[in-house]
Amino acid sequence: MKNHPLAWVAWATMLVLLVLHNDFWLWQDSGRLLGLPIGLAYHVLFCLVTLASLAFLVRVAWPRPRFPESSDSHPSSRAD
Repeated sequence: MKNHPLAWVAWATMLVLLVLHNDFWLWQDSGRLLGLPIGLAYHVLFCLVTLASLAFLVRVAWPRPRFPESSDSHPSSRAD
């Protein structure tokens, strides 16, 4: 991924998520959102954003295999 065109997006996304994970600004907030304490609601939203970010990174920046796997080489596809 060192020379991948979107490598900087991957690193920036991970850095932003790392900073946002530490929600020190909500520690003393006793409010509620959708019936959940605001800190828990924030972490639910954070998990969904992280899921979408990592799915995007895997889809776009994950290295492609050099050689496509054929179905004949997989051990479970052999007939004994």
